[in-house]
Amino acid sequence: MSSSKKIAVKRFESLDEIMSINGWKPNNPLTKHNYADLHGHYIFKDEDKVKCCLQKANGNLCRQDHQFGFVAKLRDNTITLLGNCCAKDNFDADTDIGQAVRRYDKEKDRLNQINTLKNIFEEKEECLMVLGELRVSLNKVLKYVSMFSEKVGNGNKEALLHMARTKNNAVAIKMVKYHEGDDGEGNLIKDKQVTKYTLGKINGVSIFNTVYIKSIIRKIDAMENAYLKLYSIDLEMSKSDAVKLKTEFDGYGEILSEGEGILKSLGGFKNNKFILMCFLTDNKVDQYKGAKAALEMSGNNVSRDKAKQWLGDYKRKLKDKHKVDRIFVIT
Repeated sequence: MSSSKKIAVKRFESLDEIMSINGWKPNNPLTKHNYADLHGHYIFKDEDKVKCCLQKANGNLCRQDHQFGFVAKLRDNTITLLGNCCAKDNFDADTDIGQAVRRYDKEKDRLNQINTLKNIFEEKEECLMVLGELRVSLNKVLKYVSMFSEKVGNGNKEALLHMARTKNNAVAIKMVKYHEGDDGEGNLIKDKQVTKYTLGKINGVSIFNTVYIKSIIRKIDAMENAYLKLYSIDLEMSKSDAVKLKTEFDGYGEILSEGEGILKSLGGFKNNKFILMCFLTDNKVDQYKGAKAALEMSGNNVSRDKAKQWLGDYKRKLKDKHKVDRIFVIT
């Protein structure tokens, strides 16, 4: 095969397809002397295999089973089969067969990259629509986070961001029980018992990592620009150029995964027990803001004083339940 000849890549997926080729001949010996050209390649699925027709030095056929190999044309215009590893192991690079196999594989790889780009191009409009919708949804998340943060105050906002960054969403308090007694010598002694108690976990806190969300939006912008610059596919481009172009779209699935993860987190956050917002900071003002927000999330729009009273009642019930004297927020 001359180096200037146009390589035609053709894939066969069954023996029946190969047998239908004009000139097909079973058990047709192939040598470096009677080889003429490559007619294509075969890739069989499942357990289908064919036997290699490479002729050994002793005159016998190789007959090794293969699922992947080449369809070869001989000088007498008949067709035969050559297994992939047999082709590469038995013919040096400077032989006609060796050169043909390497050039064929190179062209096949190039066309695979081109076909991938063609699929990307065909899906361009749909992908642009999906990316646009995802950007709108993520911007809505940012708006929600901004409004919620304003309601609950800086202390709670920072606590939620810390949870998002550390991936530790547990809300815990310190409970203290005081004891008084006699040391046996008439002296009064005071002691206290401190225990840690986990009230629960706040789900979906990743939405408060707005830096991360904005980074996803920037990825969407870059991906959209890549799609908008994709006007057509040059079927003659080199493999290296095709690979380089394809890498611009490799992050599409990751963008969707990250974006959908944030949207799922938003749903999880909205279903929290928002009483937990009252135990994220030791700042009393922010605790009351958290209480007011918790009541609003449950459909009760009350004043700050009512929220303060509600939180006080909740803390008293909590102390009575656990028979402790004081509770403290763990920050």
